[in-house]
Amino acid sequence: MTRQSFPVSKRHAAWKPWRPGAVVAAAALLGAAAWWGLFQARSQWQPARTPWPAAESARLDINRAGAAEWASLPGIGPALAGRIVALRARRRGFRSPEDLLDVKGLGPAKLERLRPWLADPAGGDR
Repeated sequence: MTRQSFPVSKRHAAWKPWRPGAVVAAAALLGAAAWWGLFQARSQWQPARTPWPAAESARLDINRAGAAEWASLPGIGPALAGRIVALRARRRGFRSPEDLLDVKGLGPAKLERLRPWLADPAGGDR
């Protein structure tokens, strides 16, 4: 008895170094690893800590500070600094830090975060 050989189709003749199921599993594993890495990176992220408030003599005078000095404060960018200086020029000065609440983009929460860096022109602190 001789063994009969059946013709092998071209589709099955070549050796496949990969299998479709293995490719899907590898892609899922890589995706899960990337997602986990992203999650770990975000869970360890912390916002930059702001330095301790400046000494009493080094506080920012709200009626004399320029836009660059305002922009150096935490949470104040160049655009907001420009709006603060423009409002101060229109009003010919601020009477108290609360006058800053009239600047678009500077609300009560941001003002409270800025208070340690601001000098009160009226002489009262906080």
